[in-house]
Amino acid sequence: MLQSQEEVMKIKDALLIQKTINQVEVAERKCRLYVDMAEDAATRTSFGVQVKVLEKTSKDLRDMLPKFM
Repeated sequence: MLQSQEEVMKIKDALLIQKTINQVEVAERKCRLYVDMAEDAATRTSFGVQVKVLEKTSKDLRDMLPKFM
């Protein structure tokens, strides 16, 4: 029974990570859109920094995902 519960938790963790990856990718696309729409350099830079952070987060989560599958 304990083995089964551990497997269920791994599946739940994998699904949560996948959902988070999807949300991060959506946020990244939105930030890219805002970079293109921004009028001033400070706003473009701010959203550009966020794009880089989200790219790294997405990569880190993708690297983590195989451990749970």
